[in-house]
Amino acid sequence: MSRLQIWGGLIKNLVQHEIGLFGEGIVYWFDLFITLDKYQAMKSINDVGRCRSHYSSHYSSHYSSQSLRHVLGLLFSPALLCCAAMPVAGSADLQGKLENQPSADLFDLLPTQLAEISVVSASLAPQRLADSPASVTVITREQIQRMGARTIYDLLRHVPGLRVDVTNRGRPLISVRGIRRDTSNQLLFLLDGHSLNEPTNGSAAFLVELSNLPLENIERIEVMLGPGSALFGSNAFLGLVNIITRNAAEIDGTELALHSEWEAEGYIGSDINLLYGEAFQADRSLTFNANLIDREGERIPVTADASGLPGLAERDFEQVDLQARGLLGQYSVQARYTQQDRGESHGALYLLNPDDGVFFKSGFVEIDGKLQLGEHVRLLPRAYFDYYDVEAFITQFRRGTIPPDSSYFAFNETGLYTHLGQNSTKAGFELRASDFRFDSHRVTYGLLWEYQAQDDLRSFGNDIGIGIPVYPFQDVSDFNNFGQDANRILIAPYVEDIWQITDELILNAGLRLDHYSDFGNSWNPRLGLTWRLHPNYRLRALYGTAFRAPDFRSLFLVSPFFNGNSDLNEEQVRTVEIGLSANPVDNLSTRITLFQNDLDRLITIPPGATTFENAGSMTSRGLEFDVSYQWSNGVGLSANYSYVDVTLDNGDPAPDEPAHTASALAKIPLADRLQAGLSVYWQSASPRAAIDSRSALPGYTLLDLNLIYRWSPRLELGLAAYNFLDEDYAQPAPVGTLNDDFRGAGRSIRAELRFAFP
Repeated sequence: MSRLQIWGGLIKNLVQHEIGLFGEGIVYWFDLFITLDKYQAMKSINDVGRCRSHYSSHYSSHYSSQSLRHVLGLLFSPALLCCAAMPVAGSADLQGKLENQPSADLFDLLPTQLAEISVVSASLAPQRLADSPASVTVITREQIQRMGARTIYDLLRHVPGLRVDVTNRGRPLISVRGIRRDTSNQLLFLLDGHSLNEPTNGSAAFLVELSNLPLENIERIEVMLGPGSALFGSNAFLGLVNIITRNAAEIDGTELALHSEWEAEGYIGSDINLLYGEAFQADRSLTFNANLIDREGERIPVTADASGLPGLAERDFEQVDLQARGLLGQYSVQARYTQQDRGESHGALYLLNPDDGVFFKSGFVEIDGKLQLGEHVRLLPRAYFDYYDVEAFITQFRRGTIPPDSSYFAFNETGLYTHLGQNSTKAGFELRASDFRFDSHRVTYGLLWEYQAQDDLRSFGNDIGIGIPVYPFQDVSDFNNFGQDANRILIAPYVEDIWQITDELILNAGLRLDHYSDFGNSWNPRLGLTWRLHPNYRLRALYGTAFRAPDFRSLFLVSPFFNGNSDLNEEQVRTVEIGLSANPVDNLSTRITLFQNDLDRLITIPPGATTFENAGSMTSRGLEFDVSYQWSNGVGLSANYSYVDVTLDNGDPAPDEPAHTASALAKIPLADRLQAGLSVYWQSASPRAAIDSRSALPGYTLLDLNLIYRWSPRLELGLAAYNFLDEDYAQPAPVGTLNDDFRGAGRSIRAELRFAFP
């Protein structure tokens, strides 16, 4: 019997013990999840060698042990569980969390109470939401549950100014106020204040796949749109997303969550999440979260891929995600380990092959301190280390699709394949101080030192330049690699002052210098003013600049299509915002924001060129409006609308960006123990590029429904329907790739079980 079966059996016994005969109905759930563990035998190396576990004899060990059964056995071994019980791992979240702030549902707070919530992502020090000059949206844990959200991107698409499409590889393509990048590296992602953006692509949504970050461990998400480099440096180019996890005292025990999802074609996948938290003393606590995912994924028909053949785009996905936080006196530690084995949907080169995929491992550890220096100064040191390892299997030509006149026709019977791999790291130290010596000022200043590197780039394939395929794959790194080893050092001093000029007027002023050892300096200021016109009306104004450093991919990439450029400089943006927040009555809240972003020196590949250059510029302007209302019977409604006008440097509208988007979330109590959640998302048609002869991509509307039944204080059951109306919609594929675009997933149903152990 495997450890997965043992662990599942233990959970079954605990659930049955707690809830009696009802537990019998849950037995099937655990048995189903256990039997869904699929450990497929490796294919014969003579069968084209396309199995992801067969890249090469040297690297096959990465894949041959990826059965969830074996991984789970390791993760929940007695030795690890004993270690997890020791109060030495975790984080006090000095920058990412206010431990003493209670969990609160935004739907349940009156606007006057909502204004008092402190946010930690719009400045270097906690600040009341009402006093922040930036555009900040807060998503709470209760909203996540009531929406029935599966991924973090289900949540972000309801933030005014954000959109989420999908790429050919099944990864998110995030648009921020109409600005989209192929790797979504214009947005900084933080986990309790720790940056998740990796140095190779500068992204937290490309190599790192945050789609399946466990939602059960999230207390709230703070989204700040606008320039963030004066506070957080590169990648906070157009904004940031700070994911704040739950604290030990609030968890106070163990929580188990199970999900399974189906579509019309059959089973999609399941996941299991185990969360533990305990506060031993006021300054000693531990939280631990373990998440396992096994998804076959949606099966999306494709009439023709880049080779002209039909097939299915499949998004299979397996993940192990471990997170730990702990507080011990004045010091804390947080750590995370993630391992993913994921399919590539339409393929890296728009060629359908179920064996195309990525195997990814990453982890980080961060140590924080919280030291009081005298009466007025608090010192916040931290040190961290991040590690990333990625292996990718890419189809270059599908079997049977190479024309006779091609120089690669000898590969027609086998296909042409490549296996790529690399490592990257970040390590740094930051010393920050908060100074309270001036009555009307809160000054924060500090210095960051960071080392970034990519190394061990490796390339394997069945083409070694002799004109015929070879097996097993051979190492071609010396003459056919895709980049080079690289490293650099970042040094960044910064300062911010929150100045209470009068009772009605607050000024936020920040300045940061980022010095990179490869391209030089970038200075970025930010000024924000909040003016309380009336107790329930506030006017906000903000000006700032931001930058994005060239990543290792754009500097050093080597490929048959385009190449990096080691002479690149940073991208730049200048932003102006003005906004008005109003709470005319206690149960009504409204906000409107006008903005303009002027982007310059964007890193792109100009038409006809084959290398990255600082050649792009564009302007994004628009407005965002949101409103929330709460009725006395507990019904709550939140809605928003965004308009954006994006123009390129030649005056053309930006392709693939709808001008109008809107969304709404509703909470509807149906009975004492039963609640319904409803979410609607709508976007208008998207224009095509000037060289694209296809008609504009039609707009669409998505409706999701969710029911939550609280069986007992410890047990909750949920049932959710996604794309309830089974809308036939698509998201844009680049010109010259697919005629069909990327067809969206149809209706699916997900069942949920949550159980809390004391």
